[in-house]
Amino acid sequence: MAPSYLAALRSSSRAFQRRQILNETAIAQLRFIVEGFLTHNEYKHLINIRNNVEYEVRGDAAATLAAELRHLRALGLSSRR
Repeated sequence: MAPSYLAALRSSSRAFQRRQILNETAIAQLRFIVEGFLTHNEYKHLINIRNNVEYEVRGDAAATLAAELRHLRALGLSSRR
């Protein structure tokens, strides 16, 4: 291989590694934010909303569900349709 080709390949590899580290850092930061602001149930609700999953809610759980959905709306993560 020509030396200039190897140099370009090394440079491209370093740039890819830098982008990968930046992406991993961004994912870690987002994970920290989400874990700090959402409960596990709220996260599951977001996934269900995204996947358009319907489910029944018993009367005793309706108030809790309503509070969790209000919290998601307040954070700007969901909206009423």
